Amino acid sequence: MEVQIHPLDIVDFSVVDVSAPKDGVKPGDHEVKVLVRNKGAKGGWMRICLGQDCIDRAMPIATPYGPGEDEITLFWHAEDNEVLNILVEWENSEGVWESSVIKTGVMADEPWSTVETLSFWMFALVALGVIIVMLRRSSD
Repeated sequence: MEVQIHPLDIVDFSVVDVSAPKDGVKPGDHEVKVLVRNKGAKGGWMRICLGQDCIDRAMPIATPYGPGEDEITLFWHAEDNEVLNILVEWENSEGVWESSVIKTGVMADEPWSTVETLSFWMFALVALGVIIVMLRRSSD
C-alpha cells in the first residue's frame, strides 16, 4: 500500500538561490537568476525587483511529489559603484504581502582608465621627486 502525503494548504515561500555575477564587475548588463521555492500547496502572486525593473508572476505550488520551484531571470543594468540588491515580495497564506531585500554585496566597479592610471603614476613620481629634493636640502 502506498501512502501519499499532500503538502499543507499554506504558503511556505523562500528564496533558495541567487546566481549573480562576482563582486567588482564592470558596469553594464548582467544576468541574475533567482530561484524561489514554495513548500505549501497554496499559491498567490510574487514580485522580484532589481531597481525599478520588476517581474510579477504566479507563485509555484507544491505537489505530493515535492515543493514548487521557479527560476526567474532578471537583467541588472549596473551603474558604476552600484550595489546589487534584490527586492522579493509575495502573498502569504492570508493574502497579505510580505517582502524581503536580498543584499548580495556585489558591486559594479569601473576599472581605472589609461589616463587615470598614467595620472596616478605621474603624480607619484613627482611627489617622490619633491620628497627627495626636500631630504637633500634638509641634510645640507
